[in-house]
Parts: sequence; structure tokens; C-alpha cells
Amino acid sequence: MMPESELVAHLQTWASQASSFRLTDYGDWARANEAPSASTLILRFGSWSEAMRAAGLEDKITSVRQQRRVISNAELWASVVAYLRADRKSHSFADLKVWMQQQELPSAATVRARLGKWSEVRDTAEKVIAYADAQSPTPWEFADEVLSIVPGEGPRREHTDDACYSALHRVATVLDGPITVAQYDKVRAPAEPSSGVLMKRYGSWYESLQWADLGDRATSARA
Repeated sequence: MMPESELVAHLQTWASQASSFRLTDYGDWARANEAPSASTLILRFGSWSEAMRAAGLEDKITSVRQQRRVISNAELWASVVAYLRADRKSHSFADLKVWMQQQELPSAATVRARLGKWSEVRDTAEKVIAYADAQSPTPWEFADEVLSIVPGEGPRREHTDDACYSALHRVATVLDGPITVAQYDKVRAPAEPSSGVLMKRYGSWYESLQWADLGDRATSARA
């Protein structure tokens, strides 16, 4: 087993050459230089941040922890409602792209990927607007939630690529054999991203494992 001092030396060598200090950046460097893998560092030090601290690279951790803000579906719906209420020449998907960018909100592609076809999304959002305008005495929980959110100010779940990578590799050290969605969610820590978050972020469970260099632990491309 490689001593921790040698692992630290590899990290310090990488850091002296690097311009970006994400775990995935180290992984690329490690493969190119036949250095210890990122998963080895996580296993030995407990997390990527702890490995960085052990190497005296605390000043680089802030860049590692830059957060990717994950907007909720409810806030996406609220964004669509706000768009339909905006004074626009048309309310097309193409115009939605422009408006979302102007408002510094997630892309129209995110709306389509998360909520469905634009024609169906628009129909539902128009029903929410009609419900609000009619001030119906019959509550509609979904609409009430959407109408309570100001686009751009909704709560965020924070998950970095490094956090996702670390979670997958930590679970990989706990489990033997193929890693399934059910097994991952059973042993992941509460603060670690769920399988659902990973699949939304990387496309599928198989692609999540491939991205994390754990393709050999997938059951199949359709897992």
C-alpha cells in the first residue's frame, strides 16, 4: 500500500501543474501520469477535500467547492408561468430560450428535459395562470406551490461534480460487484446526491458510472 506521504506528493505535483483543481481534473492527470487514482485518494483520506488539506492545498478547496445550483421542478414551472405572463410578441419555445437567458434562469432545454414537451408544459402553465386569476376556492396544491415561488429565488440543492464523484467512489468501496440504483441509494449518506440527482445530471445511471470511471461496476448500458 502506498504511504500517505507519497499520495500527498502526487497531489502536490499535480497542483503545481494545474490551473483547475477539481477532483475530475486530478483524475485526468492521474491517468495520464500513472499516478494513484482519485478513488484511492478518497478511500485513504475520506474525501477529496481532506486529501487536499493533507497536501496543504486548503487554498484550492474554495474552487473545488464552487456549487452547481440545481433548480427544482417547481421553480422551473414558476419560470414558465412568469414567462407566459411577460409581455412578449409570441410565447414560443424559441422565444422562451431568449427570455430565460435574459432573466439568467436555467435554459429552455432544461425546461424541456425536466418538464416535457413545450406544448404540454405551456398548456399546464396556462392552467396555473387561469387558476390564479380565477382565485378558485378549491385549492390546487401543485399550482399553489408554483405560484408561491419567485423564479431565481427558489431553494437550491447544492451538488458539485466533485461531490458526485466522491459519493460514487465512496459507495464503490463499500459495495462489491455491480452497483445498482437500489444499492447506491441504500448505502449513500444523507448528504450525498441521490441516484435520481445523478441520473438527471449525467443522463442515466450507466452514464453516471461511466463518468465517474466506474463503468466496470455497471450491470449494463441500460442499468
